[in-house]
Amino acid sequence: MDEQPPTLTTSEAAPSDRDAKLGQNVIVKLSDGVKWSFDQLAAFRKKRYESIIEYVGHRYSEHGSNEPVPVNYIAMIMQIYVRLLAANAPRVMITTKSRELRPMAHALEIAANHLIKEIKLTGTLQAMVQDALLGIGIVKVGLCQGYSSVSIDGVIHNAGQPFAETVDLDDWVHDMTASTIESSQFMGTLIRRSKAELMESGLFDNEMLKKIQPNDSMAQAGMKGETKTSRITQGEPDNVKEFVDTIKIWELYLPAENKLIYLPEKCDSAKPLREEIWNGPEGGPYRVLAYNRVPKNSMPLPPVALWYALHRISNNLMNKLTQQALRQKSVLAVPAGSEEDAKRIINTPDGEGFRVDGSGKCEEVDFGGPNQVNMAMTFQIKDLTNTFGGNFESLGGLGAQTDTVGQEKLITESSSAQIKAMSKITSDVARELITVLVKYIWDDPLISITDAKRVPGTDISIPFTWTPEMRDGDFFDLNIDIDVYSMEDDSPIARNQKIDALITTILPLQPLMLQQGIALNVEGIIRRKAEYMNMADLLDDLFIFMQPQMQGDGTIQAGQPPMKSPVTQRTTVRVNRPAATSAGKDAATMASLLGASKQPAEMAQVGRSA
Repeated sequence: MDEQPPTLTTSEAAPSDRDAKLGQNVIVKLSDGVKWSFDQLAAFRKKRYESIIEYVGHRYSEHGSNEPVPVNYIAMIMQIYVRLLAANAPRVMITTKSRELRPMAHALEIAANHLIKEIKLTGTLQAMVQDALLGIGIVKVGLCQGYSSVSIDGVIHNAGQPFAETVDLDDWVHDMTASTIESSQFMGTLIRRSKAELMESGLFDNEMLKKIQPNDSMAQAGMKGETKTSRITQGEPDNVKEFVDTIKIWELYLPAENKLIYLPEKCDSAKPLREEIWNGPEGGPYRVLAYNRVPKNSMPLPPVALWYALHRISNNLMNKLTQQALRQKSVLAVPAGSEEDAKRIINTPDGEGFRVDGSGKCEEVDFGGPNQVNMAMTFQIKDLTNTFGGNFESLGGLGAQTDTVGQEKLITESSSAQIKAMSKITSDVARELITVLVKYIWDDPLISITDAKRVPGTDISIPFTWTPEMRDGDFFDLNIDIDVYSMEDDSPIARNQKIDALITTILPLQPLMLQQGIALNVEGIIRRKAEYMNMADLLDDLFIFMQPQMQGDGTIQAGQPPMKSPVTQRTTVRVNRPAATSAGKDAATMASLLGASKQPAEMAQVGRSA
């Protein structure tokens, strides 16, 4: 009989007075539930670990992949998706329907954007997206506790400063009896802290803390002994040497009770280390990013699961073909009595002759070499990986996919539809995170954030400081939004495309612009685009920038367009050539490997660049 999950009943776990301590029987059920749910998550941790091993490949560390990973589709697709979904810091926009509160909303917006840069939220969001592609993305948000600065994910935070940090699946647990994570009766993470620091804080039961041994191998290998992701760089758990003795304890959030419960890692006590009311924003300290929800299951289907098998097949085939290619050899078959002729063949330079004395003919014989059917299969696997990877070749700009510009545009737009859907999910979670961070700024009675405020219509910036005294009205009168596109790739190529789109949009408005004294700075456009195209050093060779001549009436003298010949003759020639697309080249190569008959014009595209 399968082991049944323990149930944390609401009638026992939610007393009418929320300040009352949870009963011993409830703590016991909670401990049992945590152990059972953590065990149920072991399969998800294992598969995530396998995906990360393939992601880092064979050259990362001693504990990376055991075999070479010459075609790392997992790393390539993940890099493209992270770049498209969270390349830059989100830009917060705070508005309000109340005209009187608009100056205050704008000031809070400046403070929020400053905090996002200070706590390096971009890195957190990128790590969250990466975790969601591999399994599930989890971020913990809250206030930094203590009286001094601490480092969280490599970022220094002052005491009382809001923070957002990712939670690794290896250290995560939630109620696996729930159909969604949001409906879990508990959720939480193993927090790793200095044992001395925890005891000196006075917040926990020191007698229980003394019993927890530091450097427990359970913290490295998991409760069931499965390998944790940290082993890839740390090695075997028994060999880990810490500079400071640390321990891990469960920090659990109970939504129905709105409480934080702290338990020993092994959950072997009916008494908690600490129990407190959650005083943070509604919804608790955790926000979850999941791209493919599974009905009636709390864990999502990670996108990497769709690519993993194809990635493995492709690399197994490539490694096999490589070994076959290395074993291939060409040797000279020498008939009996022609040994001297063979020596002359070996010693004669290319293009020169030699004497033949023997009656037999020496022939060159090939042995081994890559199997052509397997080579054709690698191209087929590549096409399937591209399909299940959301057409990553088009998304990553790795090559043309179709024969015509129109078809290429349709495929790009279709591929972008999937990215837009994933971007919407990502931005919704980012909006929740930032709303919590802004709420912390709003509620903090001592916070002071200094930045610069730009004067509209000028290049002038003036010092600006957000203080609690600037608060006016109610927080829920504000509308917090995120400019989703600010999170996307902002490379020079992307900026160039944005300039083109802006100019195309405003050109029809040029008559109205001139009436209001607004004119396009063509020289500025050329210089900026040349800078983004890495061609700034060629401007003086390509363009002559002259000052416009002024007329007597104050107008600018316009140049005359070149005269056209009154009689023109144009000849339109339509040439039909096979397109050098990535898929077309692969198809032609597969046909050649499998011995299919192909027209010379179609085979010619193999040598063209896609």
